[in-house]
Amino acid sequence: MKNKPLEFIWYNFIQSILFIIIILNLQDLFKVKIFSNLLIFIYVFILVCLFISIRYRIFNLAIILLFIHPAIKNGVIELYKGFVPFVQSLIENGGLIETYNGYFIGLVTILFIPSYIVVYYLIKNKKSSIFLFVVGLFVFYGLYYYDLVNINRAVIYFTALLMLYGYNNFSKNTKTIDNNFKFQRGYFVRWLTLIIIFIMATNLFIKLLPFKNEPYIYIDELDFESGSIVNRVLNFEQKSFSLSMTGYQRDDKKLGGPIEDDNSKAFIVKSQSTLGEVHLRGTVKTTYNGSMWTKIDNNKLEIKNAVPDVNGLKEVNIFEGDKLKNINLEIIPKYINTKTIFTPLYLQSINISSNRQLSIDGEWEVLADKNLFSKDTYNLISIYYDYNNIEYLLKNSLNKKYDIRQFSIYLNVPNSVPQRVYSLTEEIVRQHKDKSNLVKAALIERYLKSNFQYDKNVSVVPDDRDFVDYFLFDEKRGYCTYYASAMAVMCRIANIPTRYVEGFTVNVTKGENIVYNKNAHAWVEVYTEELGWVTFDATPGHVSISDFLPQSLFLEEDKNGKEKEDKEIKPIEQKDKSKEKEDVKDKEQWDKKEAAKEKINNPIYVYVIAILILLYLCIYLFVFFKIDRLSKILNTIVFYGKLNGIKYSRDMTLREYIEKIEGQLQIDLNKIKDILDAYYYGGRKLSEHDFNLLKRKQKLISKKIRERGKIKYYFRKTIYILSQPFYYIFAYIRKNVI
Repeated sequence: MKNKPLEFIWYNFIQSILFIIIILNLQDLFKVKIFSNLLIFIYVFILVCLFISIRYRIFNLAIILLFIHPAIKNGVIELYKGFVPFVQSLIENGGLIETYNGYFIGLVTILFIPSYIVVYYLIKNKKSSIFLFVVGLFVFYGLYYYDLVNINRAVIYFTALLMLYGYNNFSKNTKTIDNNFKFQRGYFVRWLTLIIIFIMATNLFIKLLPFKNEPYIYIDELDFESGSIVNRVLNFEQKSFSLSMTGYQRDDKKLGGPIEDDNSKAFIVKSQSTLGEVHLRGTVKTTYNGSMWTKIDNNKLEIKNAVPDVNGLKEVNIFEGDKLKNINLEIIPKYINTKTIFTPLYLQSINISSNRQLSIDGEWEVLADKNLFSKDTYNLISIYYDYNNIEYLLKNSLNKKYDIRQFSIYLNVPNSVPQRVYSLTEEIVRQHKDKSNLVKAALIERYLKSNFQYDKNVSVVPDDRDFVDYFLFDEKRGYCTYYASAMAVMCRIANIPTRYVEGFTVNVTKGENIVYNKNAHAWVEVYTEELGWVTFDATPGHVSISDFLPQSLFLEEDKNGKEKEDKEIKPIEQKDKSKEKEDVKDKEQWDKKEAAKEKINNPIYVYVIAILILLYLCIYLFVFFKIDRLSKILNTIVFYGKLNGIKYSRDMTLREYIEKIEGQLQIDLNKIKDILDAYYYGGRKLSEHDFNLLKRKQKLISKKIRERGKIKYYFRKTIYILSQPFYYIFAYIRKNVI
C-alpha cells in the first residue's frame, strides 16, 4: 500500500486480532483474566505512538514514556524481584497456582509492550510472519492437549495469518519485479483464491470433528460493555435461553435427533452448603404443536429485590421452615450468552451486582434487559420441598380445590397427538383415576422411567409424525426432551395442569460448581392439590419427588373399603439399587458409561479417514523405496518448468527441455545436460557427486521459479507433493504390470 496510514491500519488490525486470540487462549490455559484497563491503556498508547511515528520517527522513542507510569514502573520492579520464586513455583507445582495469578497477569501485561512493538516491526519492515505461525501452533497445541481448544479461534488466527503472509509476499514481489499490471492482478486473484479455499476447507474439516462451534470471541472475556454496536458486530443478539444453545436441540423448530455432549462451560454456581441435585429453570414453555414447544408472551413485572408472588410462593410458606429446603446460590454467568436468569422454582429474592433491570412473568421466568456477563453475578434465595419430609408435607398439605379453567393453557393438547397416546395414558392411570394429580403424575413418570431407554444416539423424527407418539411407540428411547415432552402431554391428557421447562440440573456441593452445557436439561412442572406447582423429572438418572412418595398413596380400595396393592402398575421402589441402566440414579456413573460407549462407537467417517491415510502412507513408502533417484529429480525439474509455462512433450529430448528452462530463467544448466548425456548415451553410472550436483541445480531452478510468485509456487507444489506418490505408482504399474 502506498498510503502509509492505510497500511498502518491494515497491519495493526491483523496484529490486534492475533494478539487478542493469543491472550484469550492464555486465559483459558491458565484460568486467569488477563484483560484489564491497564492493558487497554498500554495498547492504545502504543498505537498512538506508532501512528505519529509514520511522519515523525522520533515518536518511536515515546513508548519509553510508558515506563514512567507508576503502575508499570512499580510492576517492572516487582516482576524482577519475584521472577525466580515464580519460576520455582511453576516447576514445583507443575503449573500456575492461585498465589501467583497476579504476578502472571502483571508479567503478561509488561511483556505486551516489547512484544507488540517487535512483532509490528517484523511484519511491517521485515515482512516476516513465520514466527507467529510457530507461536500459534504452540498455543493451540497446548490448549488441545488440555482439552480447552476453541476451534473457531484457531480458524480466525490462521486465516488472518495467511492474509498477512500473502499481503507481505505481494508487497515484496511488487518491489523486486517490474510494475506489471497483469502480474499484480493475477497474483491478487491467486492470493484471494487460496484464502477462500483455505477457509472453506478448514470449516468443512471442523464440521466433521466433534467440536462445538463456539463463539469466536467471548465478549465477556474482553470485559467490554454489551452495547448494541458490539453485539451487532459480533452477532451476539439479546436472547432468552433455549436448549439449542447447548447442543440438545440442533433445530430450533423441531425436537429430537441425535446429539453429543457439549463439554464447554456455561456458568458457575457457588453455594455455602451441599444441596444435591438442583433444577435451575431457564425458560418455561406452555404450547406444544406436535414437533416443538413454544412460549406465549405474557405480562412481566419488574423485580427490585423481593420477588412478587406470581406463582404460589405464599402457599409454600405455610409449612414450617425446617421442613423445607433453603436454596442460597451465587451464580456467575461467565460463559453462556443469554439474558435469562437461572433460578429454582420457588424464588424468594434476587440481588444482581450490576445495574441490569430484571423482570418476571407468570411462569416465574426471570429475564434481564440485556445479555449477562461475569460482572452481572446474581445471588438468589429460594425455598423448595425437602423430599425427606414428604410425609409431613402431605399430611399438612394445602388440599386446595382449584378452578380448572384458570389452568386451561396448561391442559392444551394438539390434534397431532394420536388416539393411542390417549389410550396409553388412560391405561396407566385407570386404577387411580380418582386419585390426586400428584399420584397420577407420579404413575406416568414411573412408567416412562421404567419402560424407555435413555439414549442420545436416536434417529431423526419424521416430519409427518408427532414427536411424543414417535417416542412412545416407535423410537422407545431418547433423552431429556423426549421424556419431558411425553410426560407433559400425557399429564395434560390425564387432566393434570403441566408445563414444559428447559434449564440446567446441577449437583450442588459446597464451594464452586462449574456448570457445563452438557448439564442442560428439560423437565416438567405439575400443579397438584397438595403442594401447588411441583417439579417432576421423568428422565432416568435424575431425582424426582415421585421417588420419595409413600407407598400408601398408590394403594387402591376394594369393595369393602380395604386397601389393596395395585399389581398392574408397580411403583418403582425408592432408591432401588438393582434397576437397569436406564433407571440408574447415580448420574455421574451413567454419564461415564455413556461417554465410554460414545468413545467405542466412533463415527464411520473416522475409520474411513484412517484407512485412507494409512493407504496413502503405504503408497508413499513404496514410492520412496522403489522409484530411482534420477527419475524423482527429473520429474521435479519438469514440474518446475511447467510452473513457468514450459510444457514437456514426448517428442522432446531432456536436453531440449532443459535448454528451454535455461533460456527462460537465465541460468546455467550445462552441468545437468553433461551428466544426462553421459548417463543416457555414454553408459556411465551416476556417482554421489553427480546426484548432489543435480540436486543443487534443481534447488536453483526452484529458487528462480519461487521468486516469480510464491503463492502460485507453494500452492502448486503442495498439490504436486500430495499427488506425486499416485503418479509414480501408476507409472510403475503401466511399466511393470500392464
